[in-house]
Amino acid sequence: MIKIVCAAVKLGDVVIPCFRHWDDKCRVVIKNIFSLDEVKKIISEQKEVQGFIGTDGKFYDRIEAANIFNSYSKKKSSKMLFSEDLY
Repeated sequence: MIKIVCAAVKLGDVVIPCFRHWDDKCRVVIKNIFSLDEVKKIISEQKEVQGFIGTDGKFYDRIEAANIFNSYSKKKSSKMLFSEDLY
């Protein structure tokens, strides 16, 4: 059974695991991978996706992650999963 283990931000094809989407530590990692201009371009092209990583190591968007989370958790999320739902 797949479980959701952490939040993640996907910028283009790069997935950055984080405690919460765009938290301070996540931003540090992103700054070490991308320039500010690259991040702005990715966001403007709508290639930024907030989601989660499962125990299988795959990235899931908020809707996919909510379905997985709701399949095993006593605490249910809405149609979209938020990092606050995990903690």
